[in-house]
Amino acid sequence: MQEKLLNSKTNHASGVEAEEQACKFLRANGFKIIQERYKCKHGEIDIIAQRDELLVFVEVKKRGSFGADDPITQTQKKRIINAAMQYLSDNPEKNDLDMRFDSILVDSSKTLAHIEDAWRLE
Repeated sequence: MQEKLLNSKTNHASGVEAEEQACKFLRANGFKIIQERYKCKHGEIDIIAQRDELLVFVEVKKRGSFGADDPITQTQKKRIINAAMQYLSDNPEKNDLDMRFDSILVDSSKTLAHIEDAWRLE
């Protein structure tokens, strides 16, 4: 039980570190970070960022390595979309912006892959 708890904390810390790395990357590419770890009743969005008239909802995934498979499940995508809709409902001033869902993948060597427009509203 103690070992499982320790791994859970380590995984959480690793995920937070990946999110911080993703924020640095986005800032370096001209994005303003609007919010990190946005939570609502529908789910959570790791990063909400904006550049000019583009609002981006970003899911960050940290793994040892990534293959060809999509690390974000359909259920996760739906939760993120629902959370994004809640965010827009709570922030109507953002409704006129273009919107995109991205993913940022970080592997164990801290190599980052930014996948723009990773999925769309269904």
